Amino acid sequence: MYEHYIDRTEREKDCPLCHRPFAGEDKLNDFIERLKKFTTNLPEERSRQESNL
Repeated sequence: MYEHYIDRTEREKDCPLCHRPFAGEDKLNDFIERLKKFTTNLPEERSRQESNL
């Protein structure tokens, strides 16, 4: 799902949820990088949460 958001954001250059344009290329790139980092960390975060149960 997040990969879809990343792809759409890179293609359309706006927020994939609200379709708001970003205030410059830096903001766009920051958003994309945050999504990529989030998806990269998901398996680790899931394991951490499961061990807390």
